Amino acid sequence: MTTLLEVQDLSAAYGRAQALFGIDFDVHAGEVVTLLGRNGMGRSTTVKCLFGLLRPQRGCIRLAGRAIHAAPSHEISRLGLGLVPEGRQIFSNLSVEENLVATARAPRHKSDPAPWTLQRVYGLFPRLQERRRNQGWQLSGGEQQMLAIGRALMTNPTLLVLDEATEGLSPLIRQEIWDSLSRLKQDGLSQIVIDKNVKPLLKLADRHFVLEKGRVVWSGKSSQLAEQSQLVHQYLGV
Repeated sequence: MTTLLEVQDLSAAYGRAQALFGIDFDVHAGEVVTLLGRNGMGRSTTVKCLFGLLRPQRGCIRLAGRAIHAAPSHEISRLGLGLVPEGRQIFSNLSVEENLVATARAPRHKSDPAPWTLQRVYGLFPRLQERRRNQGWQLSGGEQQMLAIGRALMTNPTLLVLDEATEGLSPLIRQEIWDSLSRLKQDGLSQIVIDKNVKPLLKLADRHFVLEKGRVVWSGKSSQLAEQSQLVHQYLGV
């Protein structure tokens, strides 16, 4: 199985406050992997390191075999890493369609069979097509989250990272998001998902990495995590 992302011995800090202590994990092509843990345990710090928003103290991050831990954010994005950020961070004064077009990027490889276009995003989220002329601030929270995912897809990523993509959403909209991520997996898009909802992640993800105080304290497959109720309660609080 081809390794798409490899993180080795990753350490990072905010000033004197150490946040990551030599974490290791990887993502294979076509795989969905989760980073699990309570708030403040290093998940978001890991995302910042992946996207060049925080320079690691030590360690290596490789995307498709290329070291990116010292690369600037714009270059990392061009190499195929796409982000759905916590809090959505859409452009509130732009229309839905303007949000999507603003981030559009052609696929890195011309041979890619199905590049992400406006019509393909609208096929994944029909509600966005209905609201395509509405400005971002006019959308509901669920619609804004769909837009954040669609905007990331328009960069034609090879690996999509979703940071708390279902936070604050109603159960029905949350299920729509899970269904869309499942469709993306079926299409072969690799994903890293950070979320507090363990049950749907057991169905979606292939492997899980549990973080506690900046360290990976457990890793395994969904079938293994489903049998670890005590571990889930200890490290995730659910």
